Amino acid sequence: MKNDLKNKFLSDSVLKPSFLCTYMWGFIAHVYAYFSDAFSHDSLVVYATIRERRWKIQLGRILVPVYRYLTRDGIEIPWPIGLLALFWLGLAVYLTVRVFYIRSWWGIALIAGLMVTNVTISTITASYIYELDFDMLSITLAVLAVYLWKVKKHGMWWGSLCVVGILGIYPLR
Repeated sequence: MKNDLKNKFLSDSVLKPSFLCTYMWGFIAHVYAYFSDAFSHDSLVVYATIRERRWKIQLGRILVPVYRYLTRDGIEIPWPIGLLALFWLGLAVYLTVRVFYIRSWWGIALIAGLMVTNVTISTITASYIYELDFDMLSITLAVLAVYLWKVKKHGMWWGSLCVVGILGIYPLR
């Protein structure tokens, strides 16, 4: 049963185009920030210290230290952060394509282009790159919540957990 689900997911006809288009647009639009050694704005952080982790928890961003521990353990190097961010955006593109039943390559490329090159993501990439990947995770959780609400029978409950995850990454003020 588990292997059938895995094979069904990997053989989905929109999975590969979603990720390919996301990474293509991401490298075209943001490669300057991923491989640049010029620090800008708040990206002067090179390694997340205990003090910075406590500060995130005090701000209500309680899942950020957990995410960092599981993925990159506090290291703030731009190119792996960029690759992780594009992975999360690729998953968001895939889920968006599934929600709207888009099957054409052009449609997938358009959705990926709109998601990857919008002003908000470009601004975060240019100035807060050390937070880019978990901000993209919160976007993916938002799209996943909509996907679960629309597609699954009891998706409202699972989607609500996604919203809780969003608030644990970047709480509203």
